[in-house]
Amino acid sequence: MKNFVSAISKFDPDIITGYNIDGYDLPLLLERADVHRIDLNFGRDKSKIEQKMQRFWRVEGRVVIDAWWNVKREIRPRQESLNAVAKELLGREKHDVNPKKMDEEWKERPEKVMDYCLEDAKLALEILEHIMVLQKYQHIGQFPSYHLMM
Repeated sequence: MKNFVSAISKFDPDIITGYNIDGYDLPLLLERADVHRIDLNFGRDKSKIEQKMQRFWRVEGRVVIDAWWNVKREIRPRQESLNAVAKELLGREKHDVNPKKMDEEWKERPEKVMDYCLEDAKLALEILEHIMVLQKYQHIGQFPSYHLMM
């Protein structure tokens, strides 16, 4: 986990994304970091990631975008799993690792689990690009701030 925090700092991404990271990955990271007493200093200013309400995250200087929420809002698929959405939008299916056997797979074939995780990350990003969510955020970021008078 320390290496993961270091990687965030080293590669300095503008966007942190994944598929259902709001409901699974980030809460799990927080839980595991707490167990191991590791600070998740993901902010550009080295501040900790903070959960706001149930599905919103604050990471100073970065944007957290959950591909699952955006897919739900933009295309309303009948099936919302990453595999189903990737198949529908990209024409590709992911190679699955049974979550119930993840620990066993990690012990026997860690490269298979790493490939699975990398594929998940790539698919989430490709889906966001396909539904043009990243472009929407980019355009929003280009608007100058306006002061409203009422």
